Amino acid sequence: MTISRLGGITGTVDISEDFENINKAFNNTVTELDTNKTAAEATKTALDNHKASTTAHSADHITNSGNTPGANVEQALDGLTQRIGEIIQGGGPDKDIELVDIRTPDPTYTPARTITVAGDMTRDMQAQFTAQLADTVKKDDLVYNVKDYGAIGNGIADDTVAFKNTISAAKSGSILFIPDGEYKITDELVINKVIRFEGTLANDAGYCALLFNLDGLTASKVAIRVNNQMHGTVIRNLYVINKGAEHTRDGILFDGIAGDYPDYIWYSRLEGVWVSKFNNNFLFNNCLVMDVVKCRSIEAYANGFYSESVVCSTGLSFRECYAQDGVNGAGFKLSKAYYASVDSCFSDGNKWGFHALNCNGVSMRSLGSESCIRYAIFIQNSSVIIDGITTIDSGTDNTNIFYPTVIEVESGYASIRNVQEQDPHAGSTRLYSVLFENGARGDIVNCNELLDTRINMDGLVSLNHQFLISAMPTTMTGFKIKDVGRVYPMGVTSEVGAAGSKYVVTGYQRLSTGNNNVLNVDWRELRAFTGN
Repeated sequence: MTISRLGGITGTVDISEDFENINKAFNNTVTELDTNKTAAEATKTALDNHKASTTAHSADHITNSGNTPGANVEQALDGLTQRIGEIIQGGGPDKDIELVDIRTPDPTYTPARTITVAGDMTRDMQAQFTAQLADTVKKDDLVYNVKDYGAIGNGIADDTVAFKNTISAAKSGSILFIPDGEYKITDELVINKVIRFEGTLANDAGYCALLFNLDGLTASKVAIRVNNQMHGTVIRNLYVINKGAEHTRDGILFDGIAGDYPDYIWYSRLEGVWVSKFNNNFLFNNCLVMDVVKCRSIEAYANGFYSESVVCSTGLSFRECYAQDGVNGAGFKLSKAYYASVDSCFSDGNKWGFHALNCNGVSMRSLGSESCIRYAIFIQNSSVIIDGITTIDSGTDNTNIFYPTVIEVESGYASIRNVQEQDPHAGSTRLYSVLFENGARGDIVNCNELLDTRINMDGLVSLNHQFLISAMPTTMTGFKIKDVGRVYPMGVTSEVGAAGSKYVVTGYQRLSTGNNNVLNVDWRELRAFTGN
């Protein structure tokens, strides 16, 4: 018989035996309760220990950093709460925002529809992006190739229409690209929008040349005209050649309109452009702050680079440019140019190398001049700073011995530094290297000219910081006490007087203050007898 928890009571007739079994059952029950109590107490102790433990369990899968060993359950729950807060609200100290409520967009974003749920925001942004993409500049909008518009580039077919169509199609700010080839052009090309007009000039594959023949057209037409207000236009890497018989029209013209500054042409640039056999190869009219770099003029029939302004051009810069064989004009001519600069440029075989007419604040630096017909630099009614010029074989025209070989200043002011005259033209009969006339003023410092410096007609020139004059001053005024006794040497002298008592006038000494110029009252003539 199996004994149950009730002591195996069976209902037999032996009552005493049944009570004995009942007692056993009670004892078994008490023992079992004691055992369960002990187990419950052990369980409670284990739970208390687990709660207080710092090493009992790892919570790697739910901690904030993902690598916090030894965190108890309470710490893990705290970390999970913090993690959820970060995801919703933004980043921690060293993290970017990962998720925000996108129904609250950036203040600069303007929804095109009512935003109720996150999906509205997503759809709205997608629609706006698609609309903006339609207006985005693509590669085909940036570059317009003349060959895509019918240009052949073999030097025989007339490509004029193809070029005009490309200019018409090009958007402002784009590149009109001209691949290698020779392009025959029979009409003026007008740039009437701000573009970059760019060829290849010379590379391993070949070069880009525009062959113009404009014979018989209206005299005012040029090869390439940039209209007024086309600020920022760039022309690069082209060879522009006049193939016609007429040489009275100009090559590239930047044609600003005289008037308010907005009508001028601002901030434009020419780079790596060669122009040949036009009247003026490069012509600039009413331009401001323009850069001409690494360009070349060949056989201009008037001037190579010419700033011819009705009002003025301001801030023109010529750098590393070369003008050759312009036998009727200057390699570089500036007229009514203010604050222009000519740096590291070279003239070869021109009538004048560099010519400034009615200019103000022009600087010329690091120049070279070879085989100029008249002289290297011609200054007329202008203020110019010349700092560094080397001349070779200057003065090939011997029709006038009074022409200087290097520099003539005809009125105005010139500050001349660092002239290196290597040799005048062989057989030259010139008398002077530098000539100041018509009241021109200036100073000459550290120059190695081979011939004399002459000052004519009441000019006042400082030679190595010593003022020179050409005759007794008659118009100088404003003398102070400090000027009394000052000697003004003659820049050039000649022998005068009767035989036996000839002399040269070496200078004049100031005798008085004030504004008068009377010999023997305000000035004393200084003589040196020659013994002749």
